[in-house]
Amino acid sequence: MMMEKKHVFFRRVSTAGQDLTMQQEADLRYRDLLKENQILIINEDAISANKKSIKERPEMKQLIEWIANDRIAVLYAFDRTRLFRDYYEGMSFQELCLKHEVKIVYTSHGGGHIQATNDIFLEGFLGMFSDIEGKNIARRTAEARRRHPPKKFGYIKYKETKTYRKDSKNSSCLMDYFKDIAKVSNMDELCILLDDYKKKLNCDLSRLITLASDPFYAGYDLSNGNNALKHVEPYMTLEDYQKLQNKKSELFKAFEERIKRLEVQETFQPICGCCKRPLLYRSNVKSNTAQYSCSRKHQRVTIGYSDLVCIVEQVVREAFKCLDIKRLVKDAVLSVNSYKKTIKSEVQTLETQINKHMEELLLASSDYNPNWESDIKYKKLEKLKFEQGALLEALEEAENHLADAKRLSKEFESYLLDISEPKLAWLFSLFVHKIHVYPEHVDIEMVKFDYLTEIKKEFIYQGGESA
Repeated sequence: MMMEKKHVFFRRVSTAGQDLTMQQEADLRYRDLLKENQILIINEDAISANKKSIKERPEMKQLIEWIANDRIAVLYAFDRTRLFRDYYEGMSFQELCLKHEVKIVYTSHGGGHIQATNDIFLEGFLGMFSDIEGKNIARRTAEARRRHPPKKFGYIKYKETKTYRKDSKNSSCLMDYFKDIAKVSNMDELCILLDDYKKKLNCDLSRLITLASDPFYAGYDLSNGNNALKHVEPYMTLEDYQKLQNKKSELFKAFEERIKRLEVQETFQPICGCCKRPLLYRSNVKSNTAQYSCSRKHQRVTIGYSDLVCIVEQVVREAFKCLDIKRLVKDAVLSVNSYKKTIKSEVQTLETQINKHMEELLLASSDYNPNWESDIKYKKLEKLKFEQGALLEALEEAENHLADAKRLSKEFESYLLDISEPKLAWLFSLFVHKIHVYPEHVDIEMVKFDYLTEIKKEFIYQGGESA
């Protein structure tokens, strides 16, 4: 039994401060014409189509999946902007709806509103305007937030007068912070200072750098010229702010890059050998180091990130030496050749069947049949030709894969001679199943791999970071 296609009512608001009432009221008259079991409702709450792609919109991803699976008959939305702001995403969505015969109905009845059409050119034109409007909204919103943010650390916002006054709770400490950060001269001094004010101001390190780089604290918006913010009580003069940026901006940038590098280098997920739970990753910005550790109710287990990288690299290099690439390629050739042989046999069988049907069609009747395309024999012939074409494509693809395998096998070894961190992460996933870290040693469980010959059972490593 074929599943009845649904009517989807899609609504979206960009921020938490908005509600869906207007969109619900606009689509009520359409819902009243339908039975309850015909209706599906999707609400995207506080989702900005300007800032988030399809991948970051789970409700939209669900809608697209339903459309692709032919589960939707009609889609209702307030207007085009509720679905997409991005031009290319919008056009891709329109094509998907056309392909699966989904009718789009816009429930807004405002002046100048144009209903959905099947004209891709017109929809593209309208989508372009939606994209431009969305970017303008985003630009205006960003500008408004720079000058009138909902909240600002170190300030109290007075809604009645729309002014920002220093918060007495943090103002003294924040003033000291801006004075002190202007005096640092190197990374070590900056790390010590930030670590101190992290506790005093209860701020993370990245936010402290953001505070020192924000012209709002000088009472200015510098995004497009020198725009004084007269509604803001400044913590420093514009001159002091500019001196701070001129002298420290490169230092600030280097510090932020160090933080990002420490955050993203968590390549592995080692397990504590004592309690069998994942080790915790901790970084130290000041020393520019990181480590994995476990301090549960057993002997302390700790290993430095760089030590673990060296250990894994040593094991992976040894595993790579023991990888029988020639045997792997040989088996791949045998497998592909066997596959090709099967396909060629099937192609030949289809060729015989096609010739037989061709003869039957030609000899069946001497009279012209105006409806020849609906003839069962003709349809069967077309189906056989399609199957033959698909097999021939598969055969060509198999031959291409085989050529690629032979070529890549030659490049593989030279590519991996210098194991950088990205390559190491990939090789780790290929060869290593689990890492168990104990107080005095590390156990590495290798992936069971037919082409991996016997490797060394034990390595000795004298590290520098391990505790």
